Amino acid sequence: MSRPTFTKAEAVAEAAEENPEVFGPIAERMDKSGKVDFAFREVQRVKAADKPPVPFPDGKYRVIYADPPWSYGKTTRQDARTARLGGRGDS
Repeated sequence: MSRPTFTKAEAVAEAAEENPEVFGPIAERMDKSGKVDFAFREVQRVKAADKPPVPFPDGKYRVIYADPPWSYGKTTRQDARTARLGGRGDS
């Protein structure tokens, strides 16, 4: 067993010791199947779901994030060529 895999198995076992009701079944499945990575990700997922959401900041802030609409229509080689040439359709 590699060191990273051992560290993950150790984290799953520690989580099962701390909260056997929630993480015990995950550790048992890991022991039976030998799938350490899956168990580790499942423990992380459950722990992340248990955290409260990050509060929205109050007041002003200096970042504006914009996500413009994207065209998901079918594109052609000519469309790609036009975009690559900066809007000129000639080659």
